[in-house]
Amino acid sequence: MDEFGLLDLQPFSDDDLAPPPAGPMPKGDYHAKLSEVEVREKENGVQLMLLWTDFTPCKDDGNDYSRRRIYQGEWVIHKSETAQRIGRTRLTQAGKALGLATQTEVNGKMGWALPAVTTVQELHEHFAQQLGAQCTIYVSQRKRSDNGELENTVGSVKPLGSENA
Repeated sequence: MDEFGLLDLQPFSDDDLAPPPAGPMPKGDYHAKLSEVEVREKENGVQLMLLWTDFTPCKDDGNDYSRRRIYQGEWVIHKSETAQRIGRTRLTQAGKALGLATQTEVNGKMGWALPAVTTVQELHEHFAQQLGAQCTIYVSQRKRSDNGELENTVGSVKPLGSENA
């Protein structure tokens, strides 16, 4: 708000209101921005949701993917130890790409670890500090369980500039 109590409303174009193009993006490497981080409590546990936006293909195909959005939901806490381990590993991978993870010894080998936290909210705060950061995202596809349509998913997250040639 400004000194007169008026909201600072931003101008927009009709393009800003149009829905993104239909259908999934092709599989491959894209540069994308971390735009939101949220904690979602579900029946089976707790997920950290990362929203990736502003996709630009690493190999230009002439299409505009800048208005696409892909949520990456990873289990931090889950009834299944396997789901929890996979989710935490994928969050560490994203954390490495965002500069949050540090190298450490894991089972006698060098690996990566996120900062030590005691709550999911602390983990959320670490990722939220990286809002606006760009990474290289490998976009994959899967069939939705409810309708069988293809949708995009985050296959992996790598530091910006580490895309495959």
